[in-house]
Amino acid sequence: MGTILPIHPNTHVSARLSFAELPVNIVSPLQDQTAVERSRVLLDCTVSNPRCSIRWYKGPTVILPSERFEICSEGCYRKLIIQPVELRDQGTYSVQVGEYSCSAHLTVEAQSVAMVRPLEDVEVEAPGDACFQCEISHPVVRAPVWSLRGEPLWPSPTGAAGEDGRRPPADPQADGARHERGGGLHAGPRLQHRPPHGDP
Repeated sequence: MGTILPIHPNTHVSARLSFAELPVNIVSPLQDQTAVERSRVLLDCTVSNPRCSIRWYKGPTVILPSERFEICSEGCYRKLIIQPVELRDQGTYSVQVGEYSCSAHLTVEAQSVAMVRPLEDVEVEAPGDACFQCEISHPVVRAPVWSLRGEPLWPSPTGAAGEDGRRPPADPQADGARHERGGGLHAGPRLQHRPPHGDP
């Protein structure tokens, strides 16, 4: 903005030049995405003015920068990075730019579980305890289910089940096949009792 004066000895004319701010708008909106649990998610959009401020939301809640959420601006490019993404992050995300807004849905799929070390058959001397252990690729939200002859095992004086990170152990004391199910995996070893030394 300013005044423009022509250079002429016998003429006096003036004019003012002004610049209008570009209207704020969303040029490229957010897009729906599907991600696997514990991966990196990038939600991005492009705005019309690099100097405009925006606000990110998940549902009605404002998103602030945190350990897992990073908000970045590069010129007219705006992005929200979620890393690592969790199942609870699934939902509708939106961005507000002036009077304009756009939204997209993020779907988070559970990470597939792999059996790193399967269950093995166990032989113990009666009336000793037996311990079954397996190792899976990563911790799971829902605890694996142990069963004996098709019936679920629950904590009792003769059997207990628990987990330690990726290793869910069980300590049943009856003969038969044990099965462990979790995340679509299945394993079924057998427990055999042998009589104590000296017994016929």
